[in-house]
Amino acid sequence: MILKYAVIAVPVLASYAQFFDNASKVGFALSTTQNETSTDLRFQVSAPRQAGWGAVGTGYQMDGSLMFIIYPSSRSNGEFEAFSVRIRDS
Repeated sequence: MILKYAVIAVPVLASYAQFFDNASKVGFALSTTQNETSTDLRFQVSAPRQAGWGAVGTGYQMDGSLMFIIYPSSRSNGEFEAFSVRIRDS
């Protein structure tokens, strides 16, 4: 029995932006990938577990800012498991 395989090259467009603050050790990154049928947006936030939580916000002040907040899990593996998106109203 002879099996034939076809490989189809699908063009993929990708871009990213990232930021990391050395003092707080908080970082975030955004990336997109796009092909013929969809566009994916990925968002990553990282913070040291000892901080208790980490957040990234939009805007120049907390009032009205869209914030992405992570909290540590109760597991001992050090991974963050809770993710919250909030808008701070004055």
